[in-house]
Amino acid sequence: MKEKKIIHIIVIIILTIISAGVINTGLSTLTKYKTESVNMQKEQLQIIAQTLSEYIKEIILHKAQILDVKCENIEFSNSNENFILIGEDDNTIDNGKYINIFKEQYGYTQVTNDIKLVAYDDNGKISCVLIRQLDSNISVGMIIDLQLYYKKFISKIKVGKNGYIVVKNSDGIILMHPEDTQLGIKVIEGREELYPDLDLTSLKELFNFQSINESGVKEYNSYWWTKEEITDVKKIAAHSQVNFASDYIIVSAVTDYDDIYKPLEEGYKSIFNMIFTVTVIILVFLIYIAYLIIKGNKNREEILYLRELNDILEETRRKEETMLHQQRLQIMGKMTGSIAHEFNNLLTPIIGYAELLKCSLLNDSEEFEYSQEILKSADSAQQIIKNISKLSRKNIETVFKFIHCRYLFENMIKMLIPLIPSNIRLIEIYNIEPDKGILCNETQMYQAILNLCVNAFDAIGDKDDGVVEFCWEIENEQITIKIKDNGCGMEKLIQEQIFDPFFTTKINGQGTGLGLSMVDQIVHSHKGRIEIDSKVNIGTTFTLCFPLAIESKIRIGDSKKLNRSKIEVLILDDNKKVMSLLKRGLEEYEINADTCSGVEEALILIEENSYDIVLIDQQLSNLKTNKDGLNIAELIAIKFPHINKIIMVDQIKKEIVEAKRNGFIDEFIEKPVSVNTIIDMIYRRYNLKKN
Repeated sequence: MKEKKIIHIIVIIILTIISAGVINTGLSTLTKYKTESVNMQKEQLQIIAQTLSEYIKEIILHKAQILDVKCENIEFSNSNENFILIGEDDNTIDNGKYINIFKEQYGYTQVTNDIKLVAYDDNGKISCVLIRQLDSNISVGMIIDLQLYYKKFISKIKVGKNGYIVVKNSDGIILMHPEDTQLGIKVIEGREELYPDLDLTSLKELFNFQSINESGVKEYNSYWWTKEEITDVKKIAAHSQVNFASDYIIVSAVTDYDDIYKPLEEGYKSIFNMIFTVTVIILVFLIYIAYLIIKGNKNREEILYLRELNDILEETRRKEETMLHQQRLQIMGKMTGSIAHEFNNLLTPIIGYAELLKCSLLNDSEEFEYSQEILKSADSAQQIIKNISKLSRKNIETVFKFIHCRYLFENMIKMLIPLIPSNIRLIEIYNIEPDKGILCNETQMYQAILNLCVNAFDAIGDKDDGVVEFCWEIENEQITIKIKDNGCGMEKLIQEQIFDPFFTTKINGQGTGLGLSMVDQIVHSHKGRIEIDSKVNIGTTFTLCFPLAIESKIRIGDSKKLNRSKIEVLILDDNKKVMSLLKRGLEEYEINADTCSGVEEALILIEENSYDIVLIDQQLSNLKTNKDGLNIAELIAIKFPHINKIIMVDQIKKEIVEAKRNGFIDEFIEKPVSVNTIIDMIYRRYNLKKN
C-alpha cells in the first residue's frame, strides 16, 4: 500500500510539473505573440503615414509647379497692383482676400526657395494659399484646398475604429483634420486655450518627438477631439515628415490603442482557453495512462480517439487561417484597384495635353524633347497602373479576346523583373511569329503564369546558381509556354496532389494551397492543358499549351463613307476637363467637335446637327436615372442608326463586347483615353489617311 501511495504521489508531482510547464510556455508564447502583433500594427500605421506624406508632397509640389508656370505668363492690370490671387481652376479671385491672407494668417511653410504655403483665416474657416514673391513689391498666390483633398481621399482611409489622419505644419498648426473645429489651431497652445483643464503633457512630448524625427511611432495619452464628450484615452501615433526646401509638414496616423489591443486580448483569451483545454486533455490522458500501467490495462482505442480529435482540431484551425488569408488578399486587391482607377483619371489630362503640346512645337526644339519625356513617363506610369489593375480585378465576367503572344510575353517580363531574387537568373526564350496570338482573358493569363514563376523562385530558394527558363514557342499548332527551374523538385506522390485545393508543401502561414488549383482552372477554362515534369534535387518544368488563335481583321467594306469633307463628332462626358481636352485635340486634326454632359442635350444636338461619331463615357455620374453610357449608345443606335458610337470604358466587360457584337456600339476605348488613339480609330473607321 505504501509503495502505491508513493507511486501516486510521484505521478501527481510529475503531472503538476508538466501542467505548470505547459501553462508557463503558453503564457510566454501569448505574450510574445501579443507584442509582435502590436508592433505589426504599428508598422502598418507607419506605412500609411509615409504613403500619405508622399501623396501630400506630390500634390503641393505639383501645385507649386503650376504656380511657377503661371507666374511666367501673368500680367498685372495696373502699376499699383501688387498682388494677384488665382484659383486651382485658373480663375482670378477677388484680391480683397489679400488682407485676410497677410493679416489673418496662422503661419506658413516654405515649400521652395521662392514659394511658401500660407494658412489663413478665411471668414472663420482655414484656407491655404501658395504664394510666390516675384520681387519686393509684387506677389502671386494660388489657393489650394487641402481640406477638400482630405475629405475626398484621405478621410476614407480607415485607421482602426476611432482613428483618423491629422496634418500639421512645423509650428504645430493643424492643416487637415476630420473635425473642422480643430483646423487652424495650434496642436498645443490652441488646445490649451480650448481645454484649459486638460493635461496635455503627453501630447507635448509627442509633438516634440514628431518635430525631431522624420518618421516614427509613439504611444501617448490624449483625448478624442472628434467626440462631443472629451475623454482621456491611450493612443498610438505614427508620423512621417513631408520635407521641403527648408521646412516640413507632419502627417500623422492616429488610432486608439484599444482598437489594436482589445481584439488581440480576446484572441489571447480564446487561445489560452484552447491551451488550457488541451492541457486538461493531456492531464486526463496521462492520468489514464498511469492508471492503465498500475492496473496493467492498456486501452488503445482511447488513444486513437484522442489522436483523431487532435487532427480534426488542427485541420479546422488550418482552414480558418486559410480563409482569413484569402479575406486579406481580397481587401488588398480592392484597395489596389481603387488606387489604379484614381491614377488613370490623373493620367488622362497629362497624356492629352502633352500630345497637344508636342504637336505645337518644332521637332528640333528643346520644349519638344520635354514633351516627349512627359509622354514617355506617362506611358510608363500607364503601363504600371494597367499591370496593377489587371492583377486586382475580380473577373466576375470573364471576357476573352485575341491578344498577340509578343504583347503577353513582354508584359509578363515587366511584371517578373521586380520579383526576381538576386540569386536567380531569368532566361527569356521567344520563338513565335509576330502575328500569332491566343484567345484569352488577359488578367487570368497573367495570374496563372505569374503564380508558376513565383513558385519556381520559391523552389530555388537561397541556391546561389538559380536559373528560371521562360520559354514561348509553337508546337503542333499550339502555343507552348514552359517555366523551368533548377530548384528542389518534387516526388511523384506530391506531383499527383499539387492541383488539389488547399494542398501545399510550404510551411504553415506561407502558402494557402490554392495557387496551382487556380492555375489549373484557368488553363482548362482557356481550353488548354498543363503538364508537369519534376525530379528531386534537379528541378521542375511546367508546360502550358493553348490553342493557336487567328486575329479577326476589319474589312474595308465595313468602313463607313463620308458625304462631306469634315468629320463631325459629339463628345458626351460629365468631366469638363476631359471634354475640353478631347475637343481641342480633335480640332487639331480639323475634326469638328461639340461637347455636352446630359442625355437630353445630346439628343437635341444630334437632331439639329449631322454628326458622324458620338464619343460617350461609360460612367456618367450626373445622370438622374440608372442609365449608363452603354444604355445611351443603345438609345442612339435605335433613333440614329447611321451614327458611329464609341464608348470610353474603365474596364472591358462582357456586356461591352456583346454590345459591339450586336451592333449597338461600333468601337470601345479603354481609359486613360489618348487623343491619338481616338484619331487612329476614326481614320481607320472611315478608311482615311493621316496628312
